Amino acid sequence: VQHRALRLRDKCCQAEDCDAPAAWTEAHHLKPWSEGGRTNLANMVLLCPSDHRRIHDADYTYERLPDGRIRFTRGARSG
Repeated sequence: VQHRALRLRDKCCQAEDCDAPAAWTEAHHLKPWSEGGRTNLANMVLLCPSDHRRIHDADYTYERLPDGRIRFTRGARSG
């Protein structure tokens, strides 16, 4: 039910400049469930498999834009 609600809300992958259709996406918790993040629509976005891997990749950071989209930056982490 939640994934259906996310598809209705987000319509496509929420990564900036990606328009993969909602049917091809996966739900992502912005604050991980394992760290106390809630499983609710406010804490979730749809990402295509490629962008879902990228959001977990230590070589990238991300920010959530005012329109809800996700902007990735490569190489922002030191170390």
